[in-house]
Amino acid sequence: MRCKRVGKKLLFYLDKELTAKEQQAIQSHLSACPSCRKELESLSTTQDVLRLGAQATATKVVPWAWFELRQCLSDLKGHRSVRFDTWRSRAREFVVRNATVQLVLGGALAAALIIGALLSIRELLGPSPEALAARIAADAPEVKALLQGEPSTNDTEVVNSTGYVLSKGPTSEYTLTYVDLVKETTTKQFRLINPTLKGEDKAKATSILESDLLAQRLLRTGWVMRSAHLMPSKLELDVSDNQPRVWSNGSEAGVLLVADEQQWLARIDLLGGDVLDISRVLAPKRSWVSVDAGQSSDEIIRIARSDARVAELIDRGARVTSVSTGRGRMEGKASVLLSLGEERWIVKIDMSDRTVTSIYGVPMATWDKGYFFQPKSE
Repeated sequence: MRCKRVGKKLLFYLDKELTAKEQQAIQSHLSACPSCRKELESLSTTQDVLRLGAQATATKVVPWAWFELRQCLSDLKGHRSVRFDTWRSRAREFVVRNATVQLVLGGALAAALIIGALLSIRELLGPSPEALAARIAADAPEVKALLQGEPSTNDTEVVNSTGYVLSKGPTSEYTLTYVDLVKETTTKQFRLINPTLKGEDKAKATSILESDLLAQRLLRTGWVMRSAHLMPSKLELDVSDNQPRVWSNGSEAGVLLVADEQQWLARIDLLGGDVLDISRVLAPKRSWVSVDAGQSSDEIIRIARSDARVAELIDRGARVTSVSTGRGRMEGKASVLLSLGEERWIVKIDMSDRTVTSIYGVPMATWDKGYFFQPKSE
């Protein structure tokens, strides 16, 4: 995480309003960056000064507040009994003549006003823009459908009223989702598939694998190396000039071994020159379904099929890969993922109207030399 990004989020970090992963990422950055630590200390000191100022104000008489209090006491109306009038008169006289009581009552009123104002501001501000964008993406059924599982937020950036949320699925796949913070809905998605190794990197991964004893046995018995790709252990997101970019800090590669309709994945440390493990790749489920109680995946698919474009895609051979319903802000929404080869389409459905609201293709991200991500222009 870069200093510029950290600087924008330090206030939210102090107030613990970021997601757990963002808090951890900033804490990790602060441990290695003296400049950002100094800025954090300065912000923390400023907050302490403001807090002490509020406390000091609460121990002094606020003239207008005390005037209001005296007016309330002088205008107090209640029962007309002599006993009550006598008590009220003595209480008012005691307060007016006693400076200490004035200080206490005035300070209490001032403190109540300050606390009320702070609570009102806090309620108006709500969560940080980054936390809001991450929550909207996590609630969106199209994100779950595309990742075929519950997403976890990896990184979030906000520019103006657009949030960019990098989410990771249960199978270590990533998606980049654009969020409209004004309408509180998603507007666009990109698939981030692992980049294919080329040139020297592919040759290095192959050489490391061929030196492993288990891999040697597999290759001698007819196993074939099918593909080699980078396996990013962590992706980071940055946005400048409204253009999101994602890069990987990992140095782990994966080589797919295939034989007799079975697939095994070899994980390789390119820097260390070692094979980390070789494990069998299980065939994906025919379809992934996650719907709320009372909803039916068959009914959601039926609504999707009623759309002419969806029917056309299915006639071309597209199949339903996943079905999901939303939650929170996305309650009442559903999404169906259609797949045909490497192509993917999201079908968004409004369950209250039982209609298809939109259909769009989900493009794959491109990786150039150095594994630097940029979305394809549409």
